[in-house]
This record gives sequence, structure tokens and C-alpha cells, in this order.
Amino acid sequence: MSSNKLILAMLGIVVIIVFGMLTGSWRVVMYPYLFIIGISMLLGLTKAMRINPSIALMPIAVTAIYTILFMAFDYTMLNVSLEAEGYILGLIPSTAIVLLGIWPMSLVVSMLYAWSFNKDTVVTKYTEQVKSAKIT
Repeated sequence: MSSNKLILAMLGIVVIIVFGMLTGSWRVVMYPYLFIIGISMLLGLTKAMRINPSIALMPIAVTAIYTILFMAFDYTMLNVSLEAEGYILGLIPSTAIVLLGIWPMSLVVSMLYAWSFNKDTVVTKYTEQVKSAKIT
């Protein structure tokens, strides 16, 4: 997929987010933002994907995992009472999802994204492919 199409997709998503902001619906703001994260990662990994196409699964997996975690968080917050019925490692379920799922995921995603830019591997292989005219 070309970067122009991805940028246009991001623009469409931002329009949806602005609509959510104007209507005061946090779900219309939050859930599309998760797809912006995936598209941004996909744009950043385009050069690395030429070397290793399987790295394209990372933005898809990140978007899916974040969406699942936020949907679980949203579901646990639907009928919140001050007296929690069950605990996860001593935390009420919504807090456990944030502290044990969403927050650590942001650290793992950041590290995986940085790890995918191993300068020696990407630059060396990319320049070799350019020299051999495999990539224009």
C-alpha cells in the first residue's frame, strides 16, 4: 500500500475523531485513534518492510491488541460500582486492565518498534538491494 493511501486513511480517521470531539463521544475519539497508531507504525516501517515483509504484522498486532484491551476496559467500566465483585491480583478489573495490560503494552510496543530499526541490518541490506537494483 502506498504512503499516500495511508495518509489519506489517517486523514479520514482524524475527521472521524474530530466529529467525536464535537459530539462529546470519547469512544468515537479513542477507538479510531488506535488505528492511527497502527497506520503510523506502518508508515514508519515501510523501509524495514522492504527488507523483512513479515514485520508488517507488528502494526496489525499492536492495533488488534490495543483494541481488545480498550474494549475489555470499556466493557468492565459499563456497570461500575464502588464495590468490586472480583479482583485481579488485588486490583479491581478496570484498574488491572490499565496497569497490567495497557500500560505495559505501551512499553513493549515502543521497544519492539525501536528494535525493528536495527541500523546495521536495515541500512546495510537496503543499500545492498539498491546497489543491485532490486529496489528503485
